[in-house]
Amino acid sequence: MSDQEPQFSALTPVLRRLLSVQQAIDRKQEEEVEHRLQLLTGYLADTLKDIKLQENTWLEARHLVTGEIRSLLEEDARCVLFLLQFRQFVQENIENPLVATVSDSSLGSNTANWLLLSLPFPLKLVNFRDSQADNAYCYSLELKLDGRLQILQVPAAPPQAQAKDGWDILYQLGSVTKQQETAPLEFPQLEPPQQAVLRREIGCLVCFVAQVLHTSLLVNSFTFP
Repeated sequence: MSDQEPQFSALTPVLRRLLSVQQAIDRKQEEEVEHRLQLLTGYLADTLKDIKLQENTWLEARHLVTGEIRSLLEEDARCVLFLLQFRQFVQENIENPLVATVSDSSLGSNTANWLLLSLPFPLKLVNFRDSQADNAYCYSLELKLDGRLQILQVPAAPPQAQAKDGWDILYQLGSVTKQQETAPLEFPQLEPPQQAVLRREIGCLVCFVAQVLHTSLLVNSFTFP
């Protein structure tokens, strides 16, 4: 026995007993709580599997509808201009002062008067697909106009957001506008200001179409809590 041990002789047995109690509590916690967590994990996995099957049913139904929508857009996407939903989209987003700064060309909310409708040839949108650009989720499509072809990618959100469902119209329009300016569609019959307006109209329409056709996978993005 060391010289120091006698002064702790009354404390050590108490500490030993408390440690034993604590260890017993820890064992019970591990046994009971871990068991319940395992049950919960299994329940969540089974429930998510059931929900995924249910979601797939709705996705299949949606796929049929979007297939018909794509067929119309491939024929002439200008039919979008007469939709109430598109006019509301323009009023709520495009006329926003912040969004208006993306381009010097202003657009009217009466989309039935847009310059696009004066063109003697259809605007065809084809080859819709999900894609990645600059480490961000995008919706890609090809634009055909009087024999001209342009590929446009509509980002869901800025790369740092990494969100597939956080549609950011200001960022989208800015990105699409840059793509249009990099490889512009030229129309000799139109004056430069009119060409700028036409590109902006196309950009608005493309952003709207991307949001309409984008499919949200809710189960894949589900987190808890």
